[in-house]
Amino acid sequence: MLVATAGVASSASAADKQACTIILGDEGLLKPSVDLTALSSNGFGGRPAEATITATNSSYSVVVETPFGFTIAPPDGAANTIFDATVSGHGATDFLEIPDQIPIRIKRGTTALAINLTATKLAGSFSSGNYRAETTIRCE
Repeated sequence: MLVATAGVASSASAADKQACTIILGDEGLLKPSVDLTALSSNGFGGRPAEATITATNSSYSVVVETPFGFTIAPPDGAANTIFDATVSGHGATDFLEIPDQIPIRIKRGTTALAINLTATKLAGSFSSGNYRAETTIRCE
């Protein structure tokens, strides 16, 4: 399971009435690769997490942060694991598969986001059990 967490950002001056709002949509779903060395929302049966971002002007950027680890995993599930996230958007701003940590300037209006996550084992394979990771979406 992939979950996106978010907050609401606005300009420093309330008199400006400028805002960037993030509304979370559906949670994503991580599915294992055939060899159990990756869990991904990109693969067969997986799905990205969804969010909607609305900006009152074009001065905002959205950033997706990769999780540092699983929030839920079997005891050995997080060992030797790296994470990689990408974000795509359509609506006021259109973009495809931008890597995590890269600010994306968004246009005034509403943009639908799809956040994909892949967790990859550097050694061994994922054991059976429940896994959950949370990405962070920031508007700044």
